[in-house]
Amino acid sequence: IVDSRSNNGKWLDRYDAEIDNFRQSLAWFESRSSGAQMLQLASSLGWYWFSRTLFAEGQAWFTRGLELVDERTFDPAERARAQLWLGVVAHFRSDDDVARKSLTIARGDFHFLEERTAEAGALMLLGILDVDTGNYDDGLESLQKAHQIYQQDDVSDPANESLTLSHLGVVRHARGDLDGAIKLANAAVALSESIGDSWGIYNSLIELGRYYVLIGAFDQAAVYLREARKRGIMVSKSNAFANLGGSAEMAAMMIECGQPEMGAKMFGFERRRRELTGHTRKYPERLMYETAEAKALEILGADRFEEALAAGAAMTVTDVAEIFHSFEPRSPESNVREGEIKTRSPDELTPRELEVLALVAEGLTNPEIGERLFISRGTVRIHVSRILGKLAASNRIEAVGLARRQGMLD
Repeated sequence: IVDSRSNNGKWLDRYDAEIDNFRQSLAWFESRSSGAQMLQLASSLGWYWFSRTLFAEGQAWFTRGLELVDERTFDPAERARAQLWLGVVAHFRSDDDVARKSLTIARGDFHFLEERTAEAGALMLLGILDVDTGNYDDGLESLQKAHQIYQQDDVSDPANESLTLSHLGVVRHARGDLDGAIKLANAAVALSESIGDSWGIYNSLIELGRYYVLIGAFDQAAVYLREARKRGIMVSKSNAFANLGGSAEMAAMMIECGQPEMGAKMFGFERRRRELTGHTRKYPERLMYETAEAKALEILGADRFEEALAAGAAMTVTDVAEIFHSFEPRSPESNVREGEIKTRSPDELTPRELEVLALVAEGLTNPEIGERLFISRGTVRIHVSRILGKLAASNRIEAVGLARRQGMLD
């Protein structure tokens, strides 16, 4: 489960410096059959295992620790926490049998302990697991149950509520309701923005980029995918997902824009990154990727397609970053559904609103903008709301993209 307070590079960098000490401590606990202490430390590193894509290592520590504990004396809340993190890292290694078993145990324990917030997190993760494997009915049920818990007055977990909204949008996508998917992804972005949760913003922007590729709104898709990549790197420069995020969506867009060889190269990069983590393509987006790959194969022929994949697999993260920012998409009018792109002239922004917008473009949160301009958070919130309204934007990232395209941030 995402802990938004841990979503910053400095925190992760400090753990990088100490990880060998943590590993020695885990091994020391294991050598003395101290499973409880071993699991407590492993669980405290749960977000680290995830954000650094050390799924196999995290799974190994949790598995061995759970084998050592005495179920009769071990704190059930600690066991549930360890089982939940085991489920997370196992799923992202595509070891879904282990993931389902662990998350089901965690959900049951949290329900018994009346830990409602934690139970919602486990339900959300079970829902994500089902959606990722194409089981949309069960996934929707779990996600809706999680969302119902998050709506209760005594439950507050906006980071994971945002992820729940985002994945409810994925179900809409799977069922062909892209308008509904876009609305839910925008709601997820707004919720993540309200708490400065870079990981949540990153996740939802990837979804938005994908949906806009699917409707043929390539300019807008590029805005979201570039911003998602920037946010992902903010969370963790060494995170394979941050390096991977949006690559397949960008590849599909390149192929649709008449650049099949470059798109195939990007798919080659995406495949190689997945191989390094053991993370497989998930539903429903894998259908989009496979369709795009088939189109590139048909255009290029087998030999050129395989050559492009191999060249892409050899690309560096820097290579891909340059491609992300240099690629100029084309949005054929025939491919864009009426009403999806906001083209009306915006109402004129006041000088103060332009100041606020410039700071929003820098990625500052409302409290940070308030400190910079010596105004209250409430005043900042009013300015941001007016900016969104004048630009007819659904969220801050879309507003910045629209403003840049119209020269308002030059």
